[in-house]
Amino acid sequence: MENSKDDDIAIDFFNAINDYLYLIEKDYTSKSVIKLIGDRYKLDGIKRTILQRGIDKKKIIYARNIKKIDIAEINNRNVFIDGYNLLFTISNYFQGLFIFIGMDGFIRDCANIGGRNKGKLYYADFCKIVYEFSKSSLPSSINILLDAPVSKSVEDKRLIEQFFLSNMQNPINFKIDLIKSPDKYLSNLDDQNVVITSDSAILNKTSAYIFDLFRWFIEKTDKTIFSLEYLLR
Repeated sequence: MENSKDDDIAIDFFNAINDYLYLIEKDYTSKSVIKLIGDRYKLDGIKRTILQRGIDKKKIIYARNIKKIDIAEINNRNVFIDGYNLLFTISNYFQGLFIFIGMDGFIRDCANIGGRNKGKLYYADFCKIVYEFSKSSLPSSINILLDAPVSKSVEDKRLIEQFFLSNMQNPINFKIDLIKSPDKYLSNLDDQNVVITSDSAILNKTSAYIFDLFRWFIEKTDKTIFSLEYLLR
């Protein structure tokens, strides 16, 4: 029996994934390879974003994996959250946008990069998920860092604080800071701390332990997430 058109598209995408990984392992730049592979297989924007955000050299992924920590090991450690990174990912998911698991095991979305999320921000879901994580992991503190230059960051800080203080039966030890560059701050933390982000640059640079809070949450309910982890096998 001949393959359907959908089967052909799926096969083309997996071929594109393999070709992309092969070329970046040969030190071709991601930008040039995205263009080459994307045009070769006629990939749409989402599939090109999956390649760009989800795949990296194996040696880089292995270095990230060394820094991963299990939720049971977070007890009594200070946790630092890349606030907008997590808030936008959660909001994009609840808006029904596509999410996937990258080659490094971290959940990412395919929303546009840069600037403030143009859709609705799901503050309540963000706070509920952080709260549930805190009750399960028992960290010493939760520190949420928001980019001060982002539009409406002061209002975002107020809304998140208000939700935590007004809607949680058992308050958690949390703090929200507006800082100029959370990326730089998180990248400079040491291994006495835990960083929560899916930003590849931070994951590469930080000496802190790393944890994917949203994957921990979402895997309890959603078992159908497209994953690129098989590329490390």
